[in-house]
Amino acid sequence: LVMKQLSSAVLALHKRGMVHRFVRPSNVLLTATQGGTVKLCDFSLVKLPEKNLPLPDHWMGDPAYTAPEQRENATAVNAAADVYSLGVLAWRVLVGGLPDVSAGPAVLAGGFPSELVDLVAACTDPDPARRPPHAGEVLAGLERVPAPARRGPARPVVQVVTKPRSQPAASAS
Repeated sequence: LVMKQLSSAVLALHKRGMVHRFVRPSNVLLTATQGGTVKLCDFSLVKLPEKNLPLPDHWMGDPAYTAPEQRENATAVNAAADVYSLGVLAWRVLVGGLPDVSAGPAVLAGGFPSELVDLVAACTDPDPARRPPHAGEVLAGLERVPAPARRGPARPVVQVVTKPRSQPAASAS
């Protein structure tokens, strides 16, 4: 659910011709109200469709979540750079660490549905032409991932424990 909501937020930018360029855990917030809705924040590095000053020899973002082409030229990136970041973030949510993408796409090991394994690998491909072109394709891919099987009805995890009140000590008169 978190990755679907995040992909939807990034898709809203992509539909407007923008690229976030800074999708990383510290820029993803969960609301305390609204049932833990995901909010994407920090738009300081957003690439706008109408104006972007060239930044030769500069790159921006978090190295762990930044697409390889963004490290080469942050001005020339497109939505596929955000897709890369979504793939790395999905890996982190699922595995608890960062993938080793030095030798190619991140491949999830055992226990994950093949649809999810294929999606994460496609998103983290070093070649932007082989990645899903925008967050809408990521969202569609997430919709194809089968829901995990539940083992019986959901039960509340909160348990109310009451203690009997202690009686005041009787005074000795």
